[in-house]
Amino acid sequence: MGKTVEVLAVTLAPDFRAEAYDPGPAKQIVVGLTSTEHRSEIRVHCPGGHLKSSVKERDV
Repeated sequence: MGKTVEVLAVTLAPDFRAEAYDPGPAKQIVVGLTSTEHRSEIRVHCPGGHLKSSVKERDV
């Protein structure tokens, strides 16, 4: 089982942009997406070979 993750593609909603990020492979990847009104932070890692993700949302 793999213990690293890698971003293969990011598809943005209209008016969003991706902040700079390291696409991996890495133990954890964090991708920030922003618009003029909103920010999303997506974290992905693979502890023990099992994919785990979390998303934080907030208004700007």
